[in-house]
Amino acid sequence: MKGAKKIILILLIPTIFFALESFIKYYLILNKIPQSGFYFFNGLLQIGFFTNLNLAFGLPLPQSVIMVFIFLILIVLGYLWWRDLILGNLWQVFSVSLIILGALSNFIDRLIFGFVIDYINVFIWPVFNLADAMIVVGVIIFFVEGFKTNRESIFLDQNKINSAYRLNKCLWGNVPNEYVVKIPGYIKKGRVLDVGCGEGRNAIFLAEEGFEVTGIDISEEAIVRLQNSAHERNLQIKTFTVDANNFEFNENYDVIISTAVLHLIKREDLSKLILKIQSHTAINGINLISVFTTKDYAFKKNRQLHFFEPEELKNFYKGWRILEYKNYIKQDYHGKPHKHDIIILVAQKIG
Repeated sequence: MKGAKKIILILLIPTIFFALESFIKYYLILNKIPQSGFYFFNGLLQIGFFTNLNLAFGLPLPQSVIMVFIFLILIVLGYLWWRDLILGNLWQVFSVSLIILGALSNFIDRLIFGFVIDYINVFIWPVFNLADAMIVVGVIIFFVEGFKTNRESIFLDQNKINSAYRLNKCLWGNVPNEYVVKIPGYIKKGRVLDVGCGEGRNAIFLAEEGFEVTGIDISEEAIVRLQNSAHERNLQIKTFTVDANNFEFNENYDVIISTAVLHLIKREDLSKLILKIQSHTAINGINLISVFTTKDYAFKKNRQLHFFEPEELKNFYKGWRILEYKNYIKQDYHGKPHKHDIIILVAQKIG
């Protein structure tokens, strides 16, 4: 309910500005206010009726081009608004709402009158209206928030993770990791813990191979999808919706896997989590860990997380038998096609 109230408030403010803009324009037309209008602050501010055949702040373009341009922009903005609403980026929703309603107000003017009604003249600044101000403020907020969002991983925010799953029918795909597929060659049966199981592409595979699988993930949306997939296949997979840092390791596992997760853990929590994973792995058990390296394209945007140096993960596993350790480039297709620089470790705990 609290989130719904925030959304209502965020939508209400731009709507009030839109209504105020419409009222002012109606007042100017109804009362036939001339261009000279009213002066305030010793003439620094003038309110009057100005006709604008150009774009915002009087930027000159042919009328037909302007109409097509605005229409296309409104379509793009509508998509951004819906995307950010689902993702829970409320400041972005607010900014895009300002832009949409500002652009819509001026677009309606052009449809009805063939020009935009401007009425604010501030000193040497081009004549504008409240709709123009809404657009400018919205654009500023949009880029400022976009910059902040790019510097914060969505994987630190449970709501944004859930929203990312809702935006994608299958966020990570349903093909198991190529190294997870090799696990039955190392160990034939036993208990498996999948740390950061997502929608279950690895957990499902291992359950079908006869392992007793437990999956944990911070996203309840992902866990629901995993359980639905397991039910369709008549598989029993135990699941927990929990941050990996807060998961209570109450038993030992023959296999613990974590693919593309540990680099999403904050630096101060990483060593503790790896120690938990290792201490709750049975003797002769297997750990399979894949992480992004500092060479990965996402590293610069997520410096608060712990992307790994080339030999760093191996150093955590001193005293274990390293079965596989490899640095490779992987092409991924969730979102825009991109590449990841990955380290994979497969290690066996020896007594």
